[in-house]
Amino acid sequence: MEPFIKSYQFNFIEMQTQNLFNGHASVNDEAVLKALRYSSQDKTLNLFPDIDKQQMDLLNPFIEIKEKLDAERFLLILRPYVIPFKEVTEKTVKKLFPKVKKLKVPDFDHIDHKKVSYLS
Repeated sequence: MEPFIKSYQFNFIEMQTQNLFNGHASVNDEAVLKALRYSSQDKTLNLFPDIDKQQMDLLNPFIEIKEKLDAERFLLILRPYVIPFKEVTEKTVKKLFPKVKKLKVPDFDHIDHKKVSYLS
């Protein structure tokens, strides 16, 4: 299967998984946990309007997250399907800001392009 998750979508899914395991750690009411699970799943699936069955099957274990380890495993499975952020060179950044004399450009070799949604 080809990568289909954009970096901002992956970051959102990561945030929702954190909400799930935090909810399981602090709430005992099963009805509240069920509402939290389905709300988080709905928000996540709304990120993908044209999802196919294979992609849906990949995202379905999301609802079973209860602990941090579950979330880490789930995110590890999703990671290969993340479309990396477009690579940017120092030259490109300097072209974007021609009037800035002392422009501090990040070290692009140490940036995880699957985690980055934007440059600032």
